[in-house]
Amino acid sequence: MRNFLQPKMWLINIEKFNFKYLDEKINVNISAGTSLFDPTRDKNKNINSTFLKYVKRADDAMYIAKAKGRNRVIQWNSN
Repeated sequence: MRNFLQPKMWLINIEKFNFKYLDEKINVNISAGTSLFDPTRDKNKNINSTFLKYVKRADDAMYIAKAKGRNRVIQWNSN
């Protein structure tokens, strides 16, 4: 589980995997955004709206990753 949480492992594994379609190799790159969802942090709020807030943060981080170039994973940061 620990390696799954390390974004660099995603990039290494994607780059090394041989994707093929109709016997032709396909190069795959990844841009991803992440945010850490902790349901205990916002106990008094609506869990659905809190979850959606974290999904939006991950989506925002993904667009930052895309803007910075290929093969990047960006963790959302409030700073």
